[in-house]
Amino acid sequence: MNTKEKILKKSLELFNNQGVHNVGVRDIARALEISPGNMSYHFPKKEDVILALMEKLSEGNNICFETYGQKEPSLLSFIDLYEGLFTNQYAYRGLLIGNTEFEEVLRNRYAYKQTYEKRVNLLTNILIGLRNKGLLHLSESDQDMFLSFLAFFGRSWIHESFIYQRSATSAETIQHYIKLLKWQLSLIATEKGKRQLAQLA
Repeated sequence: MNTKEKILKKSLELFNNQGVHNVGVRDIARALEISPGNMSYHFPKKEDVILALMEKLSEGNNICFETYGQKEPSLLSFIDLYEGLFTNQYAYRGLLIGNTEFEEVLRNRYAYKQTYEKRVNLLTNILIGLRNKGLLHLSESDQDMFLSFLAFFGRSWIHESFIYQRSATSAETIQHYIKLLKWQLSLIATEKGKRQLAQLA
């Protein structure tokens, strides 16, 4: 592992344990036993570390969507998609929870709007595929509402998990929110879709 990767790995560990706002560049350098100068050679500012980790988070999400695209559309593979996304988000939780620095980088240096629009398009196509397979009852307005739910749920579950699920393991936490997603899907699933969801019980 090169120095840059070591810095990112240690930064993420510190951010996850202490929160981004409580960790400075000197803290990261000290934890790695390198000089602040060596640290700034690779990442001149803390926001550069945050941006690099955001890109890794986004890459992980992209892999989840690519994996879904290689499977036959089903509610089982849709649940697998969200388990993958939640596992990836949990790994980067220090960036996502109550972090004004993250939000600042998101606003000023990261193409979040394009990423968000890309995700909405991917999810729209996934829902259309599930509807076409006879797994979901979705009118156009239902689809828009479900997309809004997925966007909200996808952003908020990690925050709530750290308020209400603090003593649970990562797997228990993720399964709790996957169970909520399954329940939501059951409300719009056809009989065929409900049979698929029953396989996950």
